[in-house]
Amino acid sequence: MRLCGTDPFINIISHSWGTTLSYDLMNSGGIEMHDWVTMGSPLNHGISKPFWNTGSWINFYSYYDPIVYLDMYPDPGWHSPLEATFFLPCFTLGIFNPPQVDYSYEKNMTTKYWLSLDEHSAYFEDDDVISHIRTWLQ
Repeated sequence: MRLCGTDPFINIISHSWGTTLSYDLMNSGGIEMHDWVTMGSPLNHGISKPFWNTGSWINFYSYYDPIVYLDMYPDPGWHSPLEATFFLPCFTLGIFNPPQVDYSYEKNMTTKYWLSLDEHSAYFEDDDVISHIRTWLQ
């Protein structure tokens, strides 16, 4: 696709469940996306880089964000809510930062050494995160 003689770049910035939706879009949409920024992602550790992501995959995470430990999508194999209940307190899978990521950045924590949903919602308020996104997408 060409637009006014230049190649258009579509960059996606996604957070939380939006990373799963954009992952599906880039694997099945047939629309070329350039750079993809993920923040606080519950994606599964074993996923591959999306097919239509032709640029860089940039991942932001925090060790104190509980969502990045969930390994929720695609299907983590839980068969009942009870299995998920037993799994969630363990947090044994590690941080979501698969080897397919081109650049990763650990967000400075806003909480004090414990898992917190406040940490999950703080990516957009972190000046370093915003600065890195601006630099990488220019």
